[in-house]
Amino acid sequence: MLRIIFYIGKAMKKNPKLAASVCPVCKIKLDAALEASRADETIQPRPDDYTVCAYCASFLVYETDMSLRVLTQDEVGDMPSDVRSVLTQARKCAGEFRDSRGLPDYN
Repeated sequence: MLRIIFYIGKAMKKNPKLAASVCPVCKIKLDAALEASRADETIQPRPDDYTVCAYCASFLVYETDMSLRVLTQDEVGDMPSDVRSVLTQARKCAGEFRDSRGLPDYN
């Protein structure tokens, strides 16, 4: 089952089981995750789950060791259009999250 995770840091609702990670693009510590389809619930990500950094809006994927890796342009281009659409919407939400907190644009 495809899961797309919205990965955020300094969240009001932290998942105590989620190890902090650093976004490989903007280098901000990320320590909370919300499932895109149920944004009110914290979840435990799994390998191969997609995510979008809430700060720089990079498309990322969890590796088998649960580190984060930037998706290549080819990987994004090869995704089914509905998956790409959800990630694009999550990227838009990341921009709104960043703007609502007065954070700089890391792109």
